[in-house]
Amino acid sequence: MKWFKNLTIRSKLLLVFGVLCVLLVGLSALAYQTLAAIQQNERDNVDQIALMTRTGVEIRAHQNRIRGEMLLFLVTDNPNEKSTIRREIEDRSTKVHEGIGQVKDYWTARHDVTGLVLISEVEKELAGYREGREEQFKLVEAGKADKARLLGTGSQAERFESVRAVMLKIDRSYAVELVTL
Repeated sequence: MKWFKNLTIRSKLLLVFGVLCVLLVGLSALAYQTLAAIQQNERDNVDQIALMTRTGVEIRAHQNRIRGEMLLFLVTDNPNEKSTIRREIEDRSTKVHEGIGQVKDYWTARHDVTGLVLISEVEKELAGYREGREEQFKLVEAGKADKARLLGTGSQAERFESVRAVMLKIDRSYAVELVTL
């Protein structure tokens, strides 16, 4: 410390000022890195929410298409066309299941109980809708197309609307999450 005592006041002030400048530059660099990390995290969250929103729209689109194809299946008499329609329904049903899995993974990763409750609700409704659809297929194969149509316009229509309503709730929850970011 003797060397510091031997410095002139001018040298001491310059030394202290230099140290403060170095600390300020270091603090500025740390603040910049922290802000950049926060900004990247926000971008990642927004991108993930956008992906989940798009997935929700795709799920609803597949469900709408399944509903339309099922109605077409019920009025078509051509066995080849029925077979093609049924394969298309099954393919779209698989895509719906995959989309629901992605949404479920999203809410699980966030540990969001509300989102998981909504997913559980939509899975239950989709299971009922699939069971009803299988029942319709069996009725058509048994030559009871009229009963299958009644099922399609009755309880199946209600299940379809229920799935749609829950999926819209899930979409709204993404919007709420986006606002809270």
